[in-house]
Amino acid sequence: MLYSLQALRAFAAWVVVCHHFMQIFFDFHATGPIGQLLTDRGAVGVDIFFVISGLVIYLSTRDKPMAPRRFLLNRVLRIVPAYWLTLLLCFCLYRWLGGAFAFRIDGQNLLRHLLFLGSEGVFWSIPPEIQYYLLFAVLWGGWQQWLAGQWRGPLLLALLCVGLMLSRDYWPGILLPAKLHFFLAGSAAALL
Repeated sequence: MLYSLQALRAFAAWVVVCHHFMQIFFDFHATGPIGQLLTDRGAVGVDIFFVISGLVIYLSTRDKPMAPRRFLLNRVLRIVPAYWLTLLLCFCLYRWLGGAFAFRIDGQNLLRHLLFLGSEGVFWSIPPEIQYYLLFAVLWGGWQQWLAGQWRGPLLLALLCVGLMLSRDYWPGILLPAKLHFFLAGSAAALL
């Protein structure tokens, strides 16, 4: 089942890539039906990717004797170097081409994204992913250390529900972007 979910998640990611291709190179002006579909509905791939990611992360870690710190380190090493390199390359291209992109990545945006606080441009989806990993590691560590095995699921479900309520909209004082609830919903679904 995990392989099928991974394949569906990869498909969702490619839909998003194609959506951004339409954005960056065609400014969302499609001439054919496939381009129009990707322009109009391609962003839904992000939501699908986030839900499946939450589900896959929970299922792939559920029975593993791995410390939360190790989980977080593995996730960071897998995503952050490529993310930062891509950010820096796009920033240099943006500066070199004089802002010829359909999105803006100036110094302030770059810093926000490097700190996983960015919420605009094509890189907006990485901060909620990293924040989800942080939240998951905290919850995972908590339920492994604080409660016996029979209470792990209900505790995680309760905490995920709180996260869902908090992340319905962006709350300025809380680092929970609106899309974080899709990750949490996927993790909650894994408990069912």
